[in-house]
Amino acid sequence: MTIGASSAVASLWTAKLLAGFWHEHPDITVDQLVSDTSFGIAPELDMFIRYGRDPNTAWDQHALYRDVLVLLASPELARSLQAPSLETLAAQRHIYLDSPDQSWTRWSDWFGALNCTLPQKQGVRVNNYMIGLYAAMDGLGLILGWRRLVDPMIRRGELAVVSHYSVPAPHWFYLVTRPEGELSEAARSLRDWLIEALSEPDAREG
Repeated sequence: MTIGASSAVASLWTAKLLAGFWHEHPDITVDQLVSDTSFGIAPELDMFIRYGRDPNTAWDQHALYRDVLVLLASPELARSLQAPSLETLAAQRHIYLDSPDQSWTRWSDWFGALNCTLPQKQGVRVNNYMIGLYAAMDGLGLILGWRRLVDPMIRRGELAVVSHYSVPAPHWFYLVTRPEGELSEAARSLRDWLIEALSEPDAREG
């Protein structure tokens, strides 16, 4: 079977998750398809993980969990920003993700949720979230971080959370699967395993 994910989700989540699945189900082979554009109803896919509901598919969509958006930076830059105000954070250089997927939360959304206006200024622009995270690791600026998604990089000391400010992510992460009748027994096993591994208890979209 084949599962799809963005480069960030594949790098930070699914590679390790699928290793865990394989140890429990060594007879099942799972292929990964990585793309930072919409999967749609790709004929080679059985399921994919995405941020926000997919408006372009009739497949089943399983809400997994809702993350929290925090500010991330290199550990050195984070240490230099001691108890910063929102205005100080807004004045920093930011790393912007230019993505065709409009579900990704923007800097203006994050500051707007905290009733702070983001000034018009230049920053670092990338079209791939993992590249943005690497730029933040190199000290090039602040980046928005989905806290649970980027937790592996935080635990390894590659990135650090800046300040106590956080905003609930506007969207949930979803596992999008073919309808029940189109899934093989192996695919249903992987679907159920991922939902159990990633879901919050009694998950429902708020």
